[in-house]
Amino acid sequence: MDILEALRTAIKAGNAIEEDGDAVIIEGKRWNKSEKTPYHSVRGKGDFLSLEALWFFGLHLEKSHIDYTKLCTAKGVDKINYVDREDIINYLTGKIDDVSSIDRAGFLQKIGGSSIATQKKGSATEGALDNAAATMAGGAAGIGSVGEERRIMDAQDDDELKKVLKKERPTRTRISMFLSRNEKNFQEMLDLFQSSSRDKQGRMDPRRHGGASEVANPKMNAKKAKIAGSGGRPIIIVPTGMSSLLNMANAAKLFEQETYEDPSKARQTPGYRSQDRVIVSRVDGRRGVPPKEYEVTDNVARLSASEWDRVVAVFVQGPAWQFKDYKWKDVSEVFEHARAFYLCFVGQKKHANIANWNVVSLEINEHRRHMDKAAMGDFWEELDRFVAAKKPELAML
Repeated sequence: MDILEALRTAIKAGNAIEEDGDAVIIEGKRWNKSEKTPYHSVRGKGDFLSLEALWFFGLHLEKSHIDYTKLCTAKGVDKINYVDREDIINYLTGKIDDVSSIDRAGFLQKIGGSSIATQKKGSATEGALDNAAATMAGGAAGIGSVGEERRIMDAQDDDELKKVLKKERPTRTRISMFLSRNEKNFQEMLDLFQSSSRDKQGRMDPRRHGGASEVANPKMNAKKAKIAGSGGRPIIIVPTGMSSLLNMANAAKLFEQETYEDPSKARQTPGYRSQDRVIVSRVDGRRGVPPKEYEVTDNVARLSASEWDRVVAVFVQGPAWQFKDYKWKDVSEVFEHARAFYLCFVGQKKHANIANWNVVSLEINEHRRHMDKAAMGDFWEELDRFVAAKKPELAML
């Protein structure tokens, strides 16, 4: 049983998993939190997830994703990406037996037979052999073997194990390449079909889908046509203040690369030029979903009436004077027409108004840039929910 299967078995059975410093103890075995598992993040496109990330996620399966990510930020634990959430929950709880993101063969080749667990009793080599054997067996089954029984030879130490593993090759044939790893999940084929059914603008072709939604709401279609005809994109407003954590200097990098950069440092980048409006492209991790463009601006005085209709998000600093040039004069009216966000560092004292406003706090770690993507995942998730409910004509562009 490899590290991933051991975790799944314990969670599915409701057995206690003990934390012991930089390790966890599962069914009497001690595993390092930092060890990687055969589970690829971002639906198979990212890195292998660590045991700590999956274990911590398993502790908070019942929490909302936003509450969970706040706990991760506070504890300094890598976050599970939102697109992986449903598959991981179903796998860890036993609702499904396999996920396409699990790549045991690729995982084994990457680690090169290195030790990935040490038993509380027994040698580290013994634990490594058990894990490597379990991972290899699971990997062969995961990619569709032709029925040939695979064996891992006993070895005296890691060097001998590496020699054996170096000669091993996963069974992969022209037939097994087309086999689904999960015979009950055809999502990949559905994604491929939807991708092929899109027109040049990235929208679903109504001729292939019956056009029911296009006919059902002519008022919605009129809004969409008006916005599309003006070249409209959803608009995000950021603060003008130089002291703000987010302004036009670092907005493009945050929204496109999902990486935070200090505004003063961004202004010192060679080739930087000041702009009051920039177009950013959001790349969705889901297969078949094309990039979506947004306009980011801090100059609300230049927004036309039709552009105000396209404002979907506002980043606030705290003081109410930020809204003095807005179309909507009352603060509550601003939050009715656009989703409000407050960007801050973990542990940073927030402006007093934030506690009284309908604002979503996005907390980022001041030094750990690899954790920015999780915070931005929360941002996009909340924004998508707001747009779908309040401005669906912009969601379908």
